[in-house]
Amino acid sequence: MPTVAVIHNPVAGRRGAERALSAAVVHLEQAGWTARPTPTQHVGHAAQLAAELANEVERIVVVGGDGTLREVAQGILAVDGSCSIGLVPVGHGNVVARELKIPLDPKGASAVAAGSNTVRLDAMRVGGATALAMVGIGYDALIVADVDRARHGAVRKHWYAKHGDSLYAAAGIAALLSPKPRRFRMSVDGGAPETFAHGLVCNIATYAKDWAVIPDADPSDGQLDWHMRRAHGPIPSAVALISAKRKRSTPAWAARSGRGRRYLIEALGRPFVWQVDGDPQGESHRLEIEVVPSAVTLVAP
Repeated sequence: MPTVAVIHNPVAGRRGAERALSAAVVHLEQAGWTARPTPTQHVGHAAQLAAELANEVERIVVVGGDGTLREVAQGILAVDGSCSIGLVPVGHGNVVARELKIPLDPKGASAVAAGSNTVRLDAMRVGGATALAMVGIGYDALIVADVDRARHGAVRKHWYAKHGDSLYAAAGIAALLSPKPRRFRMSVDGGAPETFAHGLVCNIATYAKDWAVIPDADPSDGQLDWHMRRAHGPIPSAVALISAKRKRSTPAWAARSGRGRRYLIEALGRPFVWQVDGDPQGESHRLEIEVVPSAVTLVAP
């Protein structure tokens, strides 16, 4: 029987991780796979495991969130592995699962992960790392950083576990009240640079829980879409968020958008705050982002 490695994050969605892992193993073995559960032990470990296993197994199933999925894709790409990736989402965001219509319940997702239908997705190369969903700079990254601090805090982690959506809303309000933004300039495909305060470079349309900042983004078109705002303040930010919730493009007066294959982002003065696939990355003076067409094979409905 073919072997599948089940890389699982025992921390993501703590209460549901064990149940999701059990469901994955059961469905995989019922479908004729030999399942090999492999837990991660620290940040970055999933990438190491995937690199070691990519040419030993036919499929790697991720039981975890967008961060674990991103690491697994990075590990496979690092060794030019050809194995497919199944996904049993655990945790809060799971934007890639939502984009591909993968069920969010463990049994439904496990049944998909054990199947044979696959899709080819582009990936994003950000420096030496890999991303599948997005890179956020400024406002978006401030929210992600605040929520991440809450997840690991002594008190607010309980808020995140029980009422994650309201915590994101509170973090969004706090980000709006932040001091003057750290502006940056961005050039696309070698074009003339433009100056912005906040923005996203996206591979997929889905943002947060079934929102869409860039509704037309396509993870298989060989390009990355961008959404940038020059202004900092409640009105353009609120308009962008309302548009995203309604899955409509933000009006041009509030934000600019476009697409391309290569991006150069440079700080103007102080370093900017950024995030990738929902994980905070701290501060940087310079980012190079490029698309890697048809880089990853994912199992989908």
